[in-house]
Amino acid sequence: YYESEVLEALLAYLPPGGVLWDVGGNIGLHAVTVARSRPESTVVVFEPNPEMTAVVRKNAALNGAVVTMIEAALD
Repeated sequence: YYESEVLEALLAYLPPGGVLWDVGGNIGLHAVTVARSRPESTVVVFEPNPEMTAVVRKNAALNGAVVTMIEAALD
């Protein structure tokens, strides 16, 4: 995995049933991986770019991952 140390840290600190906010979701790498690894958790992706939002949705669907998309930037 790309950035495996980040993914390992996310999974180590996310409790069962926890909530992950992926701010600036880009292609959804972290969100999709966490959603697949911890399906009991809630994964929320904040991504303001409509093109990237479409990519995250596609990657989530291809991987059977449930993520909630928020098409907005956090300020």
